Amino acid sequence: MTVIRKIIAGILILAGLGAACFGLQVCVHAMKAEPYIEDGEDGPTATLDRFLERMNARDWEGAYDYLYNYSSLGLETPPTDPMSRRYWDARMDALEIRKAEGGETHGMRFDRNVTVRCLDFDAIAEEIGRRVQAILTEKGENAYLKSEVYDRDGNYREDIALQALTDATEDVLSDTAPYAYTQECSVSLCFSDGRWLVEVSPAFISALTAGAARG
Repeated sequence: MTVIRKIIAGILILAGLGAACFGLQVCVHAMKAEPYIEDGEDGPTATLDRFLERMNARDWEGAYDYLYNYSSLGLETPPTDPMSRRYWDARMDALEIRKAEGGETHGMRFDRNVTVRCLDFDAIAEEIGRRVQAILTEKGENAYLKSEVYDRDGNYREDIALQALTDATEDVLSDTAPYAYTQECSVSLCFSDGRWLVEVSPAFISALTAGAARG
């Protein structure tokens, strides 16, 4: 199960995150402004709504246009091998971001709570591990010849073990509802270069990556 967790963690880390990050800097004003927020059609609430709408629609290019401290979140680049892509797709299918109650205004900075629907990949890894072991045990018990399941050293044959992992993974990820949870975190809206932009927090990035990347 430890090996499975490592595989999943590697899959979930956003490949382009480090290169795309401008640094988790504090929002600065491109121009002096009165210490109040004028919240209208182009205000912080509407900006956050549009950002979340595009994130939930998987319109990554449109969502990234609203980012302040990142040029990309790496979500537009899924892995290419089938096993990794299966975990990626499960995470993307579960991902949902919504506004939550609560938030504070600090001059021209607007902090707002959001909820991110995530998957508990530790629990998924444990369940896949249990199912892999059950599959292999059953194959060993039902094999007519030991060579059908075991190699010369008495270990499970690599092709048998890989097929068991593939079958267990597909079975578990076909219904991820039991592993879904909601994480609350915050984002900030700041006024820069004449428009409102979204400054994502380390907690938000951690939620997007199911905890695999932490700021």
